[in-house]
Amino acid sequence: MIANNNTATEVLPTYNRDLNFVLVARDNKPGGGGVGMDTVSLRSTTTAGPFLVSYPTLASTIWKVGEFQTVTWDVAGTDNTLVNCQKVNIRLSTNGGTTNTVTLAEGVPNIGKACIQVPNNVTTTARVRVEAADNVFFDISNANFKIEQPTVANFSICAAALNGYVCLPNQYSTEISTAAVAGFSGLVTLSATGLPNGATADFSPNPVPAGSASTLTISLPANAIEETFDVTVTGTSGAGTSTSVVTLTSVKNDFTGLVPTLPTNGATGVNTLPILQWSLATDADAYDVELATNPSFAPNTIVATKLNSSTGTFQISNALIEGGVYYWRVRGKNDCGDGNWTETQVFVVSVLSCAQLGANDLPKNLSANGTPTVESKITLLAGGQISDVNVTKVQGSHDYFSDLEVHLISPTGTDVLLWKTRCGSNNGPFNIRFDDGAAAVFACPPPNNNAASKPNGLLSSFNGENAAGEWTLRVKDNQVSSGGSLSAFELQICSNEATNPPLITVNNVLQPSSGNNAAIDASYLKAEDSNNTPSELIFTLVSAPQKGLLESNGLSLSVGGQFSQFDIDNGALRYFDYGLNAGADEFRFVVSDGEGGMATGVFHISPLVGTKDLLNKLAFDLSPNPTDNVLRLTLNEALTSDALISMYNTAGQRVHTWSLAAGSSFLTMQIADLPDGVYAVSIENEAVRGVRKVVVR
Repeated sequence: MIANNNTATEVLPTYNRDLNFVLVARDNKPGGGGVGMDTVSLRSTTTAGPFLVSYPTLASTIWKVGEFQTVTWDVAGTDNTLVNCQKVNIRLSTNGGTTNTVTLAEGVPNIGKACIQVPNNVTTTARVRVEAADNVFFDISNANFKIEQPTVANFSICAAALNGYVCLPNQYSTEISTAAVAGFSGLVTLSATGLPNGATADFSPNPVPAGSASTLTISLPANAIEETFDVTVTGTSGAGTSTSVVTLTSVKNDFTGLVPTLPTNGATGVNTLPILQWSLATDADAYDVELATNPSFAPNTIVATKLNSSTGTFQISNALIEGGVYYWRVRGKNDCGDGNWTETQVFVVSVLSCAQLGANDLPKNLSANGTPTVESKITLLAGGQISDVNVTKVQGSHDYFSDLEVHLISPTGTDVLLWKTRCGSNNGPFNIRFDDGAAAVFACPPPNNNAASKPNGLLSSFNGENAAGEWTLRVKDNQVSSGGSLSAFELQICSNEATNPPLITVNNVLQPSSGNNAAIDASYLKAEDSNNTPSELIFTLVSAPQKGLLESNGLSLSVGGQFSQFDIDNGALRYFDYGLNAGADEFRFVVSDGEGGMATGVFHISPLVGTKDLLNKLAFDLSPNPTDNVLRLTLNEALTSDALISMYNTAGQRVHTWSLAAGSSFLTMQIADLPDGVYAVSIENEAVRGVRKVVVR
C-alpha cells in the first residue's frame, strides 16, 4: 500500500520500502534531439491493504438504470494515520475497465461503502473502480457485469450517510432518498429494523412520493450503551421493496467532568514555565488546549497549543513573560467531534527577583578519621515565594570522591540530594554547578570547571516555599580513610517580587431601564492601585453580556475587548439593554496593572422590567453564529403552543418577526437584508420565553 508522503517522520519505521520512478522523454529530433526527465518517490507500507472492491464482483450482477446501488470495498487500514486516505472516488467503466470515464461518486468518505445512482450507460462490460481521492492507489471490480434499462416500474431507496455516530443523548438524523425507476409514481412507506432495545425511528414525511426524500430520526433511551449496530431501512410500495443499511455507533458524549484545575483561575505569581492541568472527562478520548495573551483566543494572541492530548496536563515549553497576563482553556473530543471549550481561565506570571548568594563560613575540612558531616550555611534575610533555585557552585577536593553524599536543605526542611556515591576512586578537586535544566548528571571524573549538572533530586521541590531563612549545604563523608575539604558554596534563588495588585473597591449592580442604556461609571465599578494611575489600570472582558451590549468610547466590546479605569471615570463605558425583558445580565473581567498585579471580577446588570411573569425559560440554539444571510433556530424541545420569534438590533428596535407553530422545533430565518452588527433573537409564548445573541457579518 502507498503511504502518504506528508505523514510525520515519527511513523517512518513502519514504511516497508521506497518506490522510485523515473520518466524520461525525448523528441528524437535528428541532429539535435532533446531529453527531459522527472522523478517521483512513493513509500509503501505493510500496515494497510490490500484495498479491494467487494461489490460488484460477479459476472451475474445486473444493475438497472436509475436505481440506487451500494458499492462496497475493503478499507484495509488505508484510513490510518500513515496512508491517511480519507476520501475516495467511484468511477464506472463501460468497456471492461480499459477506461473509467463515468463518475458515480466523488470525494465520499473512505468507510467501505457508498450509495450511488446507476447512470444511463447500458453495457454488458461494466466494471467499477474505487480510487483514493488523495493518494495513488485503486482497485477495479473483478468481472464484467451488466447495466440494463428497467422493464418494470419500480423504486429504490438510499441513505445519505451509510455510517454515522449517535452522540448521546442527542438524536441521529439522516436523509433517505427515493428514486422512481421506469416512471414509477407511487408512495413509498418507510420502516426501520435492527434498532437497540428502547430505541425509536421516525420518518418525516412517511409515506414519501417516489423521487422525494424523507428525514430519518433515531432516538436512543437515556440508559443507552455504547455499541455499533446496523439499521436496515426498508421502503415498501405494493409488492415492491428496497432497502438501505445504515451502520451506527452510539457514543456517550458528556464532557461535564472536564474542569481546569491548575493554575487556579485568577492565580498570581505563576511560574514562567507552568504546567496546565485539568480533570478528565469520562467520555473524552482526547483534549485540545490553548494558551493566549487575550481571552478572544484570536490566532495572533495564541502562544501555545496542544492538540489531541491523551493526558490531563500540558507543560509550557517556552518561558512566558514575567508579569504577563495569560488566558487558557481546554475542550474534550471524541468520535462525535469537539466539545465546547471550558470557561476561560486567567493567571498572571510572577515577576522574579533573583539573588546571588555565597557562603561566608568556608573553607571547612573533611577529616580522613571517621565519617564526618560538614555543613555550610547561607542566610537570606527576606524573600518571596520561590520560583527557581540553582546551586551555582559546590567546590572542594576529596581523595576518594565516591565517599561523598551532598544535600541542599531549605529553611523549611525540604531536602534535595545533589549527588551520592559517584565516580569511584576519582580523587582531587571538583567544582560543579547544579540546575534542573542541565542536560545530564555530571560525567566522571567530576568536573572542576563549574560545568552544569542535573542533581539527583529536583531543585524544583523548593518552588512555592518562602525563600527567607537559613539554607544548608550538607556534605557527608560515608567512608573512613579518605579526606578533603569544602571551599565554596553559592546559590541563586529567584522568588516572586512583591507587587501591589489592583483592588476592586466598587462593584455595584447596574439597573438600567428596559430598552435603554446607562453609563457604568466609578459609582458602579472602580479599581484602585497605589502605584498606578487610572489610565494604567486595564480591564479586559473575559465574557461579554448576553442580553445587552457593552460599549466603550462608542465602540462595541466583545470578548477580549479592553477599557481603562480612566474610561470608566469619564463615562465612556455604557451598557445597552435590548429591551427584551430577558432578566439579569453580566460580564466577567480582569483588571491588570502591567506590573504583574491582577484582580478578577464579575459585573452584574439587572434591568428594570415590567411586572409580567414570564414563567419558564426556553432553551434554544442559533447557528451558524456568526452568520451572514441565513440563521437556523433549533429548540431543545417542541413548542406546546404557538410562539412569536422577534429579532432586535442594539437600539432595541424590532427588525424582524416570525411565527412558529405548536409542535415545531426548527425554523430557518432569512436575514440577508440586515446590516452587520450584533442582534438579539427572542422566542415567546404564554408559558415560556428565551433570548440569544447573534452576530451578523
